[in-house]
Amino acid sequence: MTHPRAPSCSARPATASPTNSACPGQTGRIGPPPDLDTDEDYARILTIHIAALAAVDAHLHHESTPTNPAHASAYLLKREHAHWSALHRRKLDPLSTAPDAPHCGSGGQPSPRS
Repeated sequence: MTHPRAPSCSARPATASPTNSACPGQTGRIGPPPDLDTDEDYARILTIHIAALAAVDAHLHHESTPTNPAHASAYLLKREHAHWSALHRRKLDPLSTAPDAPHCGSGGQPSPRS
């Protein structure tokens, strides 16, 4: 079974080539972030993992690769929100909690406790 959000080989853009395809049996190259050696934000291994995950996901979905740690985090949060929204909207066994419920309008920050 194919994941419903997985890219399709037949849905590739006309500019796709065997070297940048997400299709099985074909290869692609994803380079490191442009400032990996100079941006101090990449001193944390978690930041490198986030950048790598965002780059691979962007490549698979034929989107622009985030160019810095903040953009990589925002990209992954957007994808995460889209995933939970899809689970909430599905017809069969929808997720009962709205995707925004954990944040309760706080801009993604936890609410201070009284």
